[in-house]
Amino acid sequence: MAAELGNVEPVFDSMASIAPGVADAAVTALNFHDAYNFRGEAGAQAFLKEIYDVLKPGGLAVIIDHEGTVEMDNAGLHRIPVVIARAQIQLAGFEIVRESELLHTNADDHSLSSNDPSLGRNTDRFLFVVRKP
Repeated sequence: MAAELGNVEPVFDSMASIAPGVADAAVTALNFHDAYNFRGEAGAQAFLKEIYDVLKPGGLAVIIDHEGTVEMDNAGLHRIPVVIARAQIQLAGFEIVRESELLHTNADDHSLSSNDPSLGRNTDRFLFVVRKP
C-alpha cells in the first residue's frame, strides 16, 4: 500500500529507534490495554509518551482497543474501559480530535476475554483520533 501512495514510509520497529518529531501519524491497535493493565498508569503514560514523542506538532494518532468495563477483571479479559483510556490519553497531553463508534458492537458485553473464540475476534472496540498539540 505504501508503494502505491508513494509518500508513505511504514516503520516496523521499536518506537525508540524513531527520531523524535518526525511522524505525521501513528496507529496503535489492541495493545494499549496491556500497557495499562500490567504496568499501571506509569506504563500507560510511558507507552503514550513514545507515540507523542515521535509525532510532529499537529501529528495525529489513532488508538484502538478492546473496550472493558470498570470494576471487571480487565487485565484478565485483555480489555480497558474507555473512560480510563480517555483519561490516560488526555493526561499524556493529547487532544482528542474524535471518538468514533465505528468499531462498536452490542454483540460483546465485555464479560468475555477479548480472545474468547465465541466472539470471533469481533470485540466491542473504541477508537480515538488524537492530536499532538
